[in-house]
Parts: sequence; structure tokens; C-alpha cells
Amino acid sequence: MPPQRPLLNGNEIQKLFGLQKGGKYLKNALNGLMAWQFEHINGQVEDAKAWLIGQQERLGIPFERREPN
Repeated sequence: MPPQRPLLNGNEIQKLFGLQKGGKYLKNALNGLMAWQFEHINGQVEDAKAWLIGQQERLGIPFERREPN
């Protein structure tokens, strides 16, 4: 079985939160996302985005102005 990839990459996570720069938060977000994916095998990209938004503070993702959806 090939290694599983995150549903979102670092650039997509930065765009989701309207962030211009990467940082330690990105590693936390990707690690958290992979753990979430292992528990939600059938999770889709939109599910992953919703989960990340809900975990923003816990994962240390900076609060910036987000573009309206």
C-alpha cells in the first residue's frame, strides 16, 4: 500500500487561512491532518478543511484575515 498523502498540502493550508508565510504551524497542521485522516478514512477535502478550521487554535495556526468563501 503506497504511503498516504495529506488531503491538503502546505500551500492549500496557507490559502485556507489566508496566510502568506509558512512556519512551525504548518508542520503541526499537516501532522494533525494526517492523524485525522487515519481516523476518517473516507474523509474528503471539504471535511479536512472544516476540521482544520475547527482546530486552528489547538494546532497553533495564526489568526489572520480570511477571504470570504
